[in-house]
Amino acid sequence: HPDGFVIDPCIPAAWKEYSISYQHGECTYQITVRNPNGKCRGVEKVKVSGVAIGDKKIFYSPEHRGKIEVEVEL
Repeated sequence: HPDGFVIDPCIPAAWKEYSISYQHGECTYQITVRNPNGKCRGVEKVKVSGVAIGDKKIFYSPEHRGKIEVEVEL
């Protein structure tokens, strides 16, 4: 997507947590996915810089510079 990206992982149920880094322009999105209930998919919560968002889409923003923490819970 030219205006952002969607967080919608499909993982083995045995994976409890993993992290990835995604670079876009001058920003690095440090994405941590937690799976406390052993699900294969189904995003329950997403936080960007500690603030809950009501969607799975992360929009690029001119304010996003440096490292941005993204937390995802299945």
